[in-house]
Amino acid sequence: MFFALPFFINAQDVTIYDFETPETSGDFQHFGSTLEEAIAPIIANPDASGANASGMVMEFVKPAGSEVWAGAFANPGPNVNLMGASQICIDVWYPEAGNLALKLENSPSGGADWILTSDISDTNQWTNICYDLTAASIEDPMLPAVGNEYNGLVLFADFGASLDADRTYYIDNIVVVYGGSTEATANYTIDMSEYEGDIDTVFLSGSFNNWSLDTPMTDQGDGTWTVDVIGNTGPVEYLYYVKVSDTWEQFGITDNCVKISYGADGEPEFINRQGVLLDGASVTDCWESCFACGDAVNITFNLGFADNLMVADSVYLAGGGNFENPGGRFRMTDPDGDGIYSITIERERGFTSFYTFANGPCPDFSCKENIGGQDCADPDNFNDRFLDAVMDDTVISTCFGECREDTDCSVAEITNITFQVDMSNETVDAEGVFFAGTITGWQAEPMTDLGDNIWSISYQLGNGPVEYKFLNGTGGWEEFSEDEPCTMVFDDGGNVFINRFIDIDGSATDILEFYCFNQCSSVCVSSNQNLTNNPALFEIKPNVIISELNITIKDQLESLEIFSTDGRRIKQLTQINSGTHGFDFSDLESGMYYVKGIAGNEFKLVKIVKQ
Repeated sequence: MFFALPFFINAQDVTIYDFETPETSGDFQHFGSTLEEAIAPIIANPDASGANASGMVMEFVKPAGSEVWAGAFANPGPNVNLMGASQICIDVWYPEAGNLALKLENSPSGGADWILTSDISDTNQWTNICYDLTAASIEDPMLPAVGNEYNGLVLFADFGASLDADRTYYIDNIVVVYGGSTEATANYTIDMSEYEGDIDTVFLSGSFNNWSLDTPMTDQGDGTWTVDVIGNTGPVEYLYYVKVSDTWEQFGITDNCVKISYGADGEPEFINRQGVLLDGASVTDCWESCFACGDAVNITFNLGFADNLMVADSVYLAGGGNFENPGGRFRMTDPDGDGIYSITIERERGFTSFYTFANGPCPDFSCKENIGGQDCADPDNFNDRFLDAVMDDTVISTCFGECREDTDCSVAEITNITFQVDMSNETVDAEGVFFAGTITGWQAEPMTDLGDNIWSISYQLGNGPVEYKFLNGTGGWEEFSEDEPCTMVFDDGGNVFINRFIDIDGSATDILEFYCFNQCSSVCVSSNQNLTNNPALFEIKPNVIISELNITIKDQLESLEIFSTDGRRIKQLTQINSGTHGFDFSDLESGMYYVKGIAGNEFKLVKIVKQ
């Protein structure tokens, strides 16, 4: 057993923000509403009485129709050290009863993100609310925040609620309260009823005892073993070990109670249980499970693809708030090469979640399936699928982009497309020339040298827009300005992406896209009926919309069309005059779309995201 001398921190409370001095002020940037990217203003205290008579406060607005998760994040974030801390307290002024959620994220100490809500019943007056840092987060992996260090702080007013009218709040005096003990004694119990094999002695080993095997547990005689641990209050990693068989617990990267440490090669090196050592706590675990024995279920997802669809190098279960962005931990595999991709996860009995599938590692979800309009799509949740409460081990079989209940997938309409690039004006990198785009998950794929400085690559694709670029070597991306006629521009609210594109509409069975590297050429063959791309034809700001599309048109447009990413035309407007217009697109399902405008022999294509 590892012992530490008792030590109680004597630190003073620390004010993170009171908005009175430059050192205790900072910008909070709105998100999830029509105030996207706007900075919350610092104003004179409108009610300098009662619990808060300070001079300056932050005005925090949640507009009508905001996302239920709309809020504001500190940008840049503060450094918050919670070693020896007990609470974070905030002064708030609410016009109506509601709640305020506080989230801490971006932990340099490796701590899990932490979010907690506090109900507010006192209205039209200042009140002080406090968050218990030893309380478990309301989101996975549901661990306390105490003992961690964080560089991100987010506030959510009326978290979980969508408002019918704008609501204005005031925030002040965000303070970390210290005085907690830095030493903890906790009891750990392991239920071995699901262990298969002989047991002589069980050990608890972890970061609190330097991973030694000098801490034997006591057999309770009922299949459980127990031990008391003394260490520093805060985050810990640990595993259980059976001596007679020299067996450590084994976990996978999809388990939700683990901390994953990656090696220099980017592969998982250590996968350990993660927790928080709290004084007086009692922790009960089940061998090799994140849940109590008997409370876990295995959920298997099987995903098929139509024979004529190109499958990326990696396929992912994603989204829904539980499965991360494509490219993360939930990669599906096809070990037997039969074209069926699978993944099995363990979750607690009764688990529910939205989810989707992605053909490639695209953090922006540009390569996710599009099932909009089909029976299994939820238009209020990004057209994701829904997994109802799972009470027993379950197998889900379906097809990419289809609401099927098996992996016998239908054939998709395809076009044979060849991308070629002329490298005559370039010194070709020793690695060669590469292609990357939405169809590859933006992973560079090598092109074939045809001679005479021409490089080529071909695909069979379904209908819909494709964004792409050529690369001179794996890191030599093409670069374009916003007025290049063969490109489209997308601004996600901070990052501007300028990519080549082609709109595959099924009008041709074979297409050749031929360009000079880093250039646009009017003689290139394209799928846009030989129209000329005019980047000045119209402008859409912002590209991320909630309910209204705001567009400024240079000259009259003959047509304005909205397409889904699979090439379906969703809307069409005709004969739109020049000027600035606002169109109600609240009936659009959440997701990614393309806006195409045509005037004479000119056109422009713009990507938008409907939240």
